[in-house]
Amino acid sequence: MGYDLHITRAEDWVESANQPIFPSEWLKCINDDPELCIDANSPNDSEPWAVWRGSGQTVLNEDEQSLFLWNDGQIGVKNPDSATIRKMVQIAAIFGARVVGDDGEEHFQNGELVVERHVETGLLARLWAKCRNRSIPERKFTRDVLRWDE
Repeated sequence: MGYDLHITRAEDWVESANQPIFPSEWLKCINDDPELCIDANSPNDSEPWAVWRGSGQTVLNEDEQSLFLWNDGQIGVKNPDSATIRKMVQIAAIFGARVVGDDGEEHFQNGELVVERHVETGLLARLWAKCRNRSIPERKFTRDVLRWDE
């Protein structure tokens, strides 16, 4: 079990197939980036996987390398560290895409992590509104900005 981040063009990463990053685009990105190489275990060119070996300044040992898996229109990485997240954001910019987590939070190049979530109207507020024949307050969103690179 782990936590995945996804490079996607879709509003919700689970819908990446509707706004896909095509395998041919991903292969071109891998070939154009000297820090990436095709993973030896990649199933085929229609589902290319890549290994990130680290930046030009730091070549990672085999245990530290990150595996970028293309699947169904998105590119995912399991349990990425902050350096890998920076690389993912860099790659996402090439595709006009975003880096989002399993729960929908978005990661940005400047190190911000933005979490948007619904704030449910409390049970008492909904009951009070109903008793007074008023409309139930609309669901609100909250937007938290955190840092992932500290």
